[in-house]
Amino acid sequence: MPERVIVAGVATRALARSAARAGYRVTAVDAFGDVDLRAVADVIAPRREGGRFSAMSAARAAQDVAASMAAYTSNFENYPDAVACLAIGRSLLGNAPRVLEQIRNPITLMRALARRGFAVPRTRASAPVPSRGSWLLKTRRSGGGHGTSPWLSGTVPRSAYLQSRIAGLPGSITFVADVGEEGLGDLRGMKELFGETLKGRIDRFVSVDGAGLGLTRVGVGSFRYRLTYKGPGGHSYGAFGIPNPIHALGRAIARISDVEVPMSPKTTFNVGVIDGGKKD
Repeated sequence: MPERVIVAGVATRALARSAARAGYRVTAVDAFGDVDLRAVADVIAPRREGGRFSAMSAARAAQDVAASMAAYTSNFENYPDAVACLAIGRSLLGNAPRVLEQIRNPITLMRALARRGFAVPRTRASAPVPSRGSWLLKTRRSGGGHGTSPWLSGTVPRSAYLQSRIAGLPGSITFVADVGEEGLGDLRGMKELFGETLKGRIDRFVSVDGAGLGLTRVGVGSFRYRLTYKGPGGHSYGAFGIPNPIHALGRAIARISDVEVPMSPKTTFNVGVIDGGKKD
């Protein structure tokens, strides 16, 4: 029987579906319990605290589930104790509580980055004396800029920290893994991203692409063609000598291979797939 994995978090659908597709039995402790999640997993609705999802309540709700592995999604990263509870008696698929305690500590993280030569904003847990410069008050258990506000003076609560304000253009970054780029996919993933999902919202992009994982930051033009050659057909022995569409296609490919392309901008071409022998 396949192993069971417990997945806990505010929204577990993506991870639960991946685990189910990989052949695992899945129990999801989820804040919503949508219908499509229930199609691939047994769902537990955790008790809410103050009307909100609680990572510790979710971990406790999973304690009686017989599962050999556990994984978590947001917002467990903010609650190492809840991760420790979820992992009791199970193999933890993800960062351990000790790692979370370090990486979710903004002071520790900024110092580690600075030691390795990264340019980071000044970050501190207490008010500067004297109060100079422009500062932002940020909550420790947050993300995406939620709860950030200008700080002028006063005590910094333990649930927050200060970071120097750096003038610049505000923005966000989205990481995307797409499909359908090659061959007859015809850039389907990128067309969906730029033409539908994030239409009009992308200012800059960097693509990790190519056989050597190079970086691309300018547009790449692409044309794809499907050509069909037709002939009278017939058996390769009995109908030998009549025109063969594949022979004609081979001559066309040979002519294509003789095309000279410019050095700049880089231009390439390829004949990818040949198929034949089909009868209309």
